[in-house]
Parts: sequence; C-alpha cells; structure tokens
Amino acid sequence: MRLAFVFCALPLLVSLLSCRTINSSSQEKQETDDRSTGGREQLQDVGDIINTWYNAQLKEARLEVNPKGKAWTPELRQKLIDAMGRRTAAVRKGTGLGIHFKSLNFEISTLSEVEASLLERLTPEANQIHFTSFKDSRYGNNSIGFPDAKFFSHVTKTTADHSISPAIRVDETIFGLDKLGHFAEEGYWYYLAEKAGLLKGEKERLEFGQFMEGSPNLDPSLHAKYKKIYGTYCKTCVVLGGFGYFGMASTGVCSVADMMANEDGYRFYENLFSDPEKYVFDIRSFKISRWNESNSPNIYSPDLNISKEKAEGS
Repeated sequence: MRLAFVFCALPLLVSLLSCRTINSSSQEKQETDDRSTGGREQLQDVGDIINTWYNAQLKEARLEVNPKGKAWTPELRQKLIDAMGRRTAAVRKGTGLGIHFKSLNFEISTLSEVEASLLERLTPEANQIHFTSFKDSRYGNNSIGFPDAKFFSHVTKTTADHSISPAIRVDETIFGLDKLGHFAEEGYWYYLAEKAGLLKGEKERLEFGQFMEGSPNLDPSLHAKYKKIYGTYCKTCVVLGGFGYFGMASTGVCSVADMMANEDGYRFYENLFSDPEKYVFDIRSFKISRWNESNSPNIYSPDLNISKEKAEGS
C-alpha cells in the first residue's frame, strides 16, 4: 500500500529506523515492481486464496452485524460495509517500520488487514508471492541515505527495501500486494465520501486518487478541495499539504494502477451494499488487468532515476 511517512518526524526517525524495525522483510510496500520482477513467470495464481479469505470475512461480518438474519435495512447494510472496512482495511499493528524504546512506540507504513493476512498465507517457496529488493528493482539506481536521497522512501536501505511491493498473480495479471490494500482502504474512503456527498461520480473519485498520488494531471485549483476530503479519512496525511503523500512526494512515483485498485474497491463496497445477503466476492470480477503497472503506466518524478532496461523488461 502506501509508505505513509510522518514528514515532520523524519529527521529523528532516519537513524532510528535504520537500527530498529519490525518484521521489515515482509511488510507493506509502497510501489509495485511488477515489470522487473525476476521469476515472476513462475508465480502461481492465488485468486482462489484471495477469494476464500474475503468470503470468510464476509461470512463473519454478516454474523457480526445481523446475527438473527433480519431484513437488511439501510442501517444494517451500512454496518456491514463498516465491518468489512475494519476487517480488510484496518491497520495491523506490528507490521510497519517502527521504533520501540521504553514507552515510545511509533510505527509508519503499516499493513492493512488484507495484506497482512495474505502475507501469512502466501509463500515464495510455493511460488505464490515474489519479493524484490530496492537494489534489484527498476528504482535501484537511485541514491539511498542523506544527503543524496531525493525522496523520503530512500532515506535508509530499510525504508528503500520497504518501498518495493511483493508481486502476486491472478489469472494472467501480475500486480503488487499493495493493490489489495488500496482496494480495501481507499476503496472504502471513496465509498464513504460518496455516501457523505463529498465526492460525486467516477471523475471526482479519480481526481481524489490523483491528489493522494500526486498526479501532475490534476488541476492545482482542486488541491484544497481534495486535501479537505483526504484529511477527513487520514489527518496525518495532510500535515504538510497531502498532495502526493501516497505516491509522488514519498517515492517519486504516481501510480495510476493504485488509482485503478481504489476504484475497484469502491465498486466492491457499492455491490455489497446492494446485495448484502447473497454477494459473493470474486477478485476476478474486477478489472484487475489495470492493477498491473505495465498496463497502467506510472507517472514518474523527473528526479527519479529509472532503469530503462528493467522498466521495459516484461
């Protein structure tokens, strides 16, 4: 998902993060590297594993909010949406980069429940998931560490490695595990914002995604509007403005594929509200080909050094 740095605390964190992390080898990553992932051709289709997990969450959520099987009123439907938001998009404590010193506990870039749960189920040994280091990714030619790092995700080797998403495959599409985090979390935000009248239609949802990712294609006159919406769901994300907090400002990458996953997540919550009793989750029913960053090309900062060989090696 997103490398959510608390910018104002960054100078203090740099030296500490390089010394003390939490499970940093298998945590939420920022940007997918599915075009330069060696060995990706051998990845097994994990669509059924994703479906099984999601449908188990649906079953439990239905029992949680409607244990007596009453008619699904609008209130109960919304409770089901919120229960699925908690079960899939909520932060899993202990899964990010963090500092633990006496009474100080601080974490950044934590995993959503769906990402954490799938990382517990998928293994490289079974060719279900593939991890790539920053050095071996298409971003590997960029400098790491002060004073040369140009982006917050590059301040240490740990944060740089943390910024590369592991790859998985569903049908013929390879995408980053972070896309499921976007699907669950930002899709939920899209749905709530639409329901609250803060967003109206697909165009505004896309613009909201562009703001979070830092797209240069978004009209600057709209920044204030989307900053306010962003802050409704993530107050820390807008401390220094918010534009590009989930993308360009942190990593130098605006991921269009992330925005596609956001929109599909919105569709999931919308479909579930419409049919709370019988809806069955199927990852293949969404436009997952758009979650691949070859099919939905990134927009890069001019300050980001991209390995042309690796970027085109698909």
